[in-house]
Order: sequence, then structure tokens, then C-alpha cells
Amino acid sequence: MTEPRPAWFIGDAGHLAESEIQRQVVEALEAAGWEVLVTSQDRATRAQSRGLPDLLCWKHDHTLYVECKKPRGRLSDSQKRFKARIVPHQGPHLRRITVRHPAMIEEWLAVGQGAWREER
Repeated sequence: MTEPRPAWFIGDAGHLAESEIQRQVVEALEAAGWEVLVTSQDRATRAQSRGLPDLLCWKHDHTLYVECKKPRGRLSDSQKRFKARIVPHQGPHLRRITVRHPAMIEEWLAVGQGAWREER
């Protein structure tokens, strides 16, 4: 018997704009005690590095980079390059994730962060 798929996998957030997904993710992280810096803009400025994730988050000695996308949204080439640069440095205190549904961050918070796998 297969387990039911989580809401974010089914794609019921398809109607949500990335900005709404991001707003809900910020609320969930802040409610869990994370400090959140929103870096997303319509386009990168001279002061902002291309590919920088939408959210830079920290709590105690943990840092989290969050990219918010619609369920079928794709990373830009610059976002892929940033991911490729940061992934080798990931560990228990540094994570980079792509969130495609507000429920994904709730799951990430619930399972103890480090155990959550982005590939899901």
C-alpha cells in the first residue's frame, strides 16, 4: 500500500504566486524562531548577485538559503550556478532548499531540518 502524497507533491499550490508561497514560508520560519532576510527582487540589481536565493535565514548557528518556486517553476541558470556553488558546503549548519509549496517548509521544520531531502 502506498502512502498518500503530501499536498505540495500533488501540486495544489499551482494557483499560488511565488510571492504568496514566499510570504507563507517567511511566516512559518519566523514563527519557528528563524530570522529571515528577503532578498528577492523582480530582477537582480548591481548590488545583488544573480542567483542569490529569495530568503537568507538563520537561527542560532544554522543558516538556510531558500529559493521559492511554483510547483512547476524552474531555477534560472544563475540560480543553478549558485546552488552548485553552495551544495558542496552543506552540512548540519548550512542548508539550501527549494520550496515549491508552503507545506514543504512546515514539513522541513517538523522533521528536524537536516533529515529533509530536497529531492522529494
